[in-house]
Amino acid sequence: MDPDFIRSGGTFDFAFDDPLFSNRVIHLHITQTPSSIPTTKNPLLSLFSHLFSNPTNPNPDNNPPSRTRSIHVNSAILAAKSPFFHRLFSNGMIESSIPTSPVSLPIHSSEEPPLLDLLRFIYSGSLPFPTTRNPSALLNILVAADKFEVTSCISYCVTHLLRLPMTSDSALVYLDLPSSVSSTDESRPLVSAAEDYLVAHHKNFDKGADFQRLSVAGLETVLRRDDLRPDSEDEVFDAVLKWGRFNFPDLDERRRVLASCVTRLVRFPHMSAERLKDVIRCDDLDRDFATRVVQDALFFKAGAVSPRSDDRRFIARDYKRKPMRMFKADRPCKHCVMYFDLKWEECVGLAPLGRIYSEAFRLGGHVFCLSAGRKGLDAKGGSFGLSLVMMEKGPGNDLVGFECGVRKLPHSQFSDWKYKEHVSLSFNVVTGKVCSLDLFSVRWESFVDPDNLYCIEGMIYLKAVVTVW
Repeated sequence: MDPDFIRSGGTFDFAFDDPLFSNRVIHLHITQTPSSIPTTKNPLLSLFSHLFSNPTNPNPDNNPPSRTRSIHVNSAILAAKSPFFHRLFSNGMIESSIPTSPVSLPIHSSEEPPLLDLLRFIYSGSLPFPTTRNPSALLNILVAADKFEVTSCISYCVTHLLRLPMTSDSALVYLDLPSSVSSTDESRPLVSAAEDYLVAHHKNFDKGADFQRLSVAGLETVLRRDDLRPDSEDEVFDAVLKWGRFNFPDLDERRRVLASCVTRLVRFPHMSAERLKDVIRCDDLDRDFATRVVQDALFFKAGAVSPRSDDRRFIARDYKRKPMRMFKADRPCKHCVMYFDLKWEECVGLAPLGRIYSEAFRLGGHVFCLSAGRKGLDAKGGSFGLSLVMMEKGPGNDLVGFECGVRKLPHSQFSDWKYKEHVSLSFNVVTGKVCSLDLFSVRWESFVDPDNLYCIEGMIYLKAVVTVW
């Protein structure tokens, strides 16, 4: 038996481009790939973007092809694996109807290597080892397999790409593949793996260089997740603005892109009231658009709207600093009323001395936040309390008064108010904040009981009032 046939493992690898086992000839009319390949912030995507053009019209200016390459093929083998080649050999054209007539296939020069690898795959069912370890080569072949409708090769390339280490660059390339590639069932595992990688990579919301280099698809993948852990939604809005300015220097283009992305990705109802004022004044956003989203957010905060359950803008993320509902007034003195809703399970799961912080709020030139958690550990586990923390001290040495209440029954008034005498706040230059001031405290052993008076359908509802003179 022919040793070449034995080495082929019973496949048709031995017959590729061999006139003895071929009944047709494909003339590849190869034009030079345009040198002006579109560039992007992602270097890998720039390399592959020229592969996404239409293979049947690589030379729109009708210039003579630079060269022609002939390949001997078996039409039955190709047609069995690819609807594209099945049509090519049976589309009724004169050159297709004559069994010995060659068929023409125009391609760019950059498509030649992956197309030859694809044809070899059709014959053998595999790719050589060096190729399966090369993500660039595999991606090129994957795109070619999509164009020429070889689904078995798409699955093969996806399987081997998933075995290679994922990086931010490769994940962005997979997300930015043409929809014809990414929407197929065969490619979906690769796209899902890229999404999972980016979400895990940015889960704690690192706003560094990697975040700035995200494509639109990458940004949407990260920010549509509910389990993203930014400090607050204010931080998300600031990061999206910075991303837009980095990637779209032109103001008109930036406004267009941000309007299409921001309306779906930034959850304005969970931004602080102070930052919502900045949204209205933001030059990066269209004024009508900014006014509309801020109005929706304020109506939500006031409890005047009932959002649809499928509208993700109204779903809170897993913020490091929990959002609050706040109402401020300047008369008769500066004061702020805050409603701080906490999940009982999250509170009970706190480590010793663990804390849950609220979003920051500004009052009387100072910046404060609320801090809830365990404190004063003793034999009975200490207690659960609510504290007021100053994050920034403004001018002057103002007096601060505060009081706190907790709701015991659904729809009841807040009770168990605890009032503190007015305190003169002096800033600690060592710690960067004043000492936490205790507002509310309950024994830990009582608090962890799910039947305690303060747990209402899995939630703890706290109310605090801070006044500055």
